[in-house]
Amino acid sequence: MTYAVLFDRPTPLTGGVAGMANWLRMFANKFFAELSAQAQSEVIRSVEARLKPILYQDGSWIADYRRLRLSAIKD
Repeated sequence: MTYAVLFDRPTPLTGGVAGMANWLRMFANKFFAELSAQAQSEVIRSVEARLKPILYQDGSWIADYRRLRLSAIKD
């Protein structure tokens, strides 16, 4: 490998106030599969409450993605 860098890539989530709930339902749905609809909503509200001080800015949720960029040469 000749080059590698890890960098932050904050990404606004669509849906305004529902952005994090939408993201969780799309990408973490597997974790909610055995929960009732009420339990799913409670978990999502709990996650939002914990993340809001960090990832909710100006009426929008921000996903705190990180990227790994590589460059390599095959021998």
